[in-house]
Amino acid sequence: MQFGQAQAVLFIDECFEMVRSGKVVLDDIITHRVPLTKASDAYSMFRDKTDDCVKVVLKP
Repeated sequence: MQFGQAQAVLFIDECFEMVRSGKVVLDDIITHRVPLTKASDAYSMFRDKTDDCVKVVLKP
């Protein structure tokens, strides 16, 4: 599996804290929720910024 466009590991603790404290509401940035079987399509959509895609959540 490969990921891209963000070095999340550098910021993950800070991001989690912002979510826990309510400073960030994830529903504000999640634009798409798709099944894991569509991960490849979702990554392409995110990479190409089609369908107003900002953030995709994969559902197992």
